[in-house]
Amino acid sequence: MTPLRIEYHASTVLEVVKEGMENASNKTSGYNSPAFPAASPPIQSFDATIGTDLLPPSRFSTAVSRFKNDNLEDASQHVDELSIKDTHPTSNSLVTYPAVVPPDSQHLQLYNPSAQAILDGQERQITRITALMDQHFEKLQIEVAKNTTFQKQIHHMQLEMDKKQQQIISMQQQMEEKQKEMIQLQKQTLDRLAIIQNRVQAVLTQTYELHEYPIPRLFIILPKPTRRRDIFGKLFADQFQLFFLCECGKHTMPKGSTDPHEIHLAKHEGYDIAKPREFFEKYGTYILTLMHMFKYGIVAAGVVVPSLDAFKVAEGMNEIQKFLNLTKDTMGVLVDDAISFLEGQQNNSSDGIETTGGTGMDSLEALEGAELRQLESYLTTKDSSRILGNLYRTVTSEGHVKWVCIDHYRENYREKAIQDLRQIIEANEGTFVEEIGRIDVRFYSRTLAKEFYDAMIKARGIQMLEIWLQWDVTMDDLRSFADSVTKASISHLKINGYGWDGPALDVVNRLCRYDPIAQLGSNGRIQSLAFGDFSDFSKRMSNPSMIVGPQLRILKIEESINSDNDYGFLSSILGACRHLTELHLVTNRLKDTVECIVKNLGSLHTVSSTHLGYNCTIDYEPIYQDSGVVKDLTLNLQKSRKVAPASSNRAPATMSEAPPKSHRPGLTVSIKTLVSDDPDLLSFYSNYDWPIEDLHVRDLSKDDLKTLDKLTERSVPKRLFMQSFSPYGRSSDDIQHLERIVERSPVVEAL
Repeated sequence: MTPLRIEYHASTVLEVVKEGMENASNKTSGYNSPAFPAASPPIQSFDATIGTDLLPPSRFSTAVSRFKNDNLEDASQHVDELSIKDTHPTSNSLVTYPAVVPPDSQHLQLYNPSAQAILDGQERQITRITALMDQHFEKLQIEVAKNTTFQKQIHHMQLEMDKKQQQIISMQQQMEEKQKEMIQLQKQTLDRLAIIQNRVQAVLTQTYELHEYPIPRLFIILPKPTRRRDIFGKLFADQFQLFFLCECGKHTMPKGSTDPHEIHLAKHEGYDIAKPREFFEKYGTYILTLMHMFKYGIVAAGVVVPSLDAFKVAEGMNEIQKFLNLTKDTMGVLVDDAISFLEGQQNNSSDGIETTGGTGMDSLEALEGAELRQLESYLTTKDSSRILGNLYRTVTSEGHVKWVCIDHYRENYREKAIQDLRQIIEANEGTFVEEIGRIDVRFYSRTLAKEFYDAMIKARGIQMLEIWLQWDVTMDDLRSFADSVTKASISHLKINGYGWDGPALDVVNRLCRYDPIAQLGSNGRIQSLAFGDFSDFSKRMSNPSMIVGPQLRILKIEESINSDNDYGFLSSILGACRHLTELHLVTNRLKDTVECIVKNLGSLHTVSSTHLGYNCTIDYEPIYQDSGVVKDLTLNLQKSRKVAPASSNRAPATMSEAPPKSHRPGLTVSIKTLVSDDPDLLSFYSNYDWPIEDLHVRDLSKDDLKTLDKLTERSVPKRLFMQSFSPYGRSSDDIQHLERIVERSPVVEAL
């Protein structure tokens, strides 16, 4: 296929002209040839090209003018480059084309109007954008002003926050200090509670034997309701009442029972305190320990004491409710008031206030037997026949004494057995004090006695027995009696053998008839053993039978010790009874008896007192030294006969002239030496270098005064009691002796 072509004609120029707008359009499109660069992109929106927040209006106008000039130069350059060139080689060219691009002036005439139109549209857009920018900048200035105010507010708030932060830091430091103080207080509280618990445990675990435990040991005090007359009357005395506690525990629980028996208030209305100041000085610390136990509770030594929150107020309240408006809430207030009072007393004592007797507020934790026995003297009792606190004394299987209420007593001991025992005792004209478990009875036949033995074993709870067996008792009878005493767990026994000459058929056992009674000392139960009216006691007991157990504390032999054979027997007894605390003997040969005791002091490790019949008492005070225990022996010599009262107008001259002396505060007397007017006793006493605590002087001879003068020079008595001494008919030497005796004594009292 042959393409269409125009033949070449020399010297001929062809001009192609397209009519109308189509020709103009074709001409315009012809400028978009590959030789002409593409047109510039259209002007975009202002937001896309120039950020309103970055270019201010003045700089924006300058940029527009620069944009116009640059476009015009580019357009002229593009027009200058528009041409049609022959790309074929000249050698092969058949036709020469004339130029189809118009001159430059024509190009500019065609391009400039269109470019100007474009630029005019951009100026209007720029003007509109500039106006918008002015509005934006005005709003921006308003926002900037607001932002400045807001920043000032933020700065002010930051300053306030800094102050608050400083306050918080200060509060944190204060809280840390308070926390340290609280930790210290908690530590002190825990230490104090530990001390309280140790004291309470020491009280609860302290055991008493029967002779040391005549009254209950657990008690508290509670404030009494204030009455108007108390303000003008005995305010201190009527502030508090004493209430005993029931010592129930494992020892009162029946076999198989799982319900614990907890210590509670005794069912009694309480006791007024007769001498409150002296009472609190003596027992204050001990009561404070019990009050803490009552408030916080404790479990120790098989005893459960609930805390006050869990305390069973209902127990024992029927009696107490009559005198105190007592509930669980008011109980806590009363206990706290009592504790505050006792702590105040303790603080006063620790500030240097001296006490006039007693053990002091900071030394007594658990009561000794002597302090416990003195407790009753401070209580005002309305019914002397009733036992304190309506409590009953029981003895545990270990031999320890407890005081419990009637409910726990009856729960542990069968009622019918007690009733049967009571009937047997009353039928034989005996007495039965059930509250303390004491029986005094006598029998005239072994049949009645055997019936009593069986009832006593079934009833249990009997601790003290004094019995007379008033028939011809054989050794088998004594064996039967000793067996029943062991089975009934009797702890205090006195057996009277008046008229025991013995039947003729018992001649074989004549020299050892009393052995079953003597052997009771080693049965593990007996704490006190007394032999009353045993004829030929030392002759009817074999020495090997006197084997004494460690629980025996008191031994009493009322048969008079006079013969040489008796002193050999006494030495055997002292050698066997190594754990005694008291020894009671009867003798008419004081010197020989005392010398026998002194020789056996090495065996008496625990004896503190020896009573010699109705004439004297020997007391022992152990003094601990590096070389061992040394016992000072003091003789208490007191005649039992009555002395006629002295005439009021015959007062001793030396007593009236003696300087006034009073009992010194804090002085306690543990050993008393009472010297009678028996010249033999005085001369005997002068042979021993024993200290004198109390000296009682009656009408004495010249030699006695001389002896006393020497004694007081060697050992000054702490207190001197003058009784029935008349200076009339006395020599000057007698008066001088007496004056020296009085002058040496720190305390002189007239009787």
